[in-house]
Amino acid sequence: MSTYLYIIAVSDERLKEGIRQLDSKEAWQQVLALRGVSYQMKEKKNNLKTSSSVGVGDTHIGFLAQEVAEVVPEVVDQVRMCW
Repeated sequence: MSTYLYIIAVSDERLKEGIRQLDSKEAWQQVLALRGVSYQMKEKKNNLKTSSSVGVGDTHIGFLAQEVAEVVPEVVDQVRMCW
């Protein structure tokens, strides 16, 4: 059985509805709780497949999904995650 990991990030407001502003204080506390990191993507390992647009070996910046899930679980779909 193969496991696939998909990362979907859609920010275009034309693709969204029901947009509501978050409580500024609460949202800011969540942002401050996130740990930004720099990283390099691993080559295919343990049957994980990464998008060909993600440069293996290139340095990227972002967050680790496991850590984001601890702070803002509603933005991470753990059912499909491989951890």
